[in-house]
Amino acid sequence: MRPRRFFVDTPLQAGQEITLESRVSNHISSVLRLRAGDELTLFNGDGGEYSSVITRSIKRDIEVLVGARQVTKTKSPLGTHLGLVVIKGSLMDYSIQKATELGVTEITPLLSERCTVRLSEQRKANRLHHWKQISWSSCEQCDWNYPPILHPTTDLSEWMDAVIADLKIVLLPQADGALSATDARPRTVALAVGPEGGFTRSEMSQASQAGFVAKRLGPRTLRADTVPAAALTLVQYLWGDLAAH
Repeated sequence: MRPRRFFVDTPLQAGQEITLESRVSNHISSVLRLRAGDELTLFNGDGGEYSSVITRSIKRDIEVLVGARQVTKTKSPLGTHLGLVVIKGSLMDYSIQKATELGVTEITPLLSERCTVRLSEQRKANRLHHWKQISWSSCEQCDWNYPPILHPTTDLSEWMDAVIADLKIVLLPQADGALSATDARPRTVALAVGPEGGFTRSEMSQASQAGFVAKRLGPRTLRADTVPAAALTLVQYLWGDLAAH
């Protein structure tokens, strides 16, 4: 059985001994019940993973000796930046989890005119921390060493004006062109995904001015929490690492 994998948000170096953060140590001690001498794998987003061993386990205080760094997987050749209007609770969690599994590079939570979620500055910070943990756990489970960069929540218009990509797409069920019919061969793609009520005309005008093109995914109108996974699957198949090359 392969050692369990854990993300740690800290620099790692072979031969160093570290104390694991509470998110990881709680899971190790309370759920997995690993003990001193047990092996595990650590990764921190630098692309490598470190075969390590527990040296001390007292209640929820877990110390680990970091082993040699190995690189077992490479990034997708396609960089993807998902601009996702915030949706309610577990639906947002699901979208971030699946986007991570599909190798998204960056995620920016967005606030739009039809966004039904209201966030104070404190809740923005709390949600961002929660979403990071969702993405870290997803990487642990899907054997992926590259957690996405999760940016602070920002306004849709600000993100559209600032984001840089070879191809910028706003996803609409009523758009004329299908995403799969795009002629470009981009190295980077930005995807704008709206809330349950979609984007307003004003927002679509802003998107056009910012260089976004409207595309549809297919003949059906998908739920807001389904769109990110469907769109990322398609762009990774067309230009990324899901293609059968």
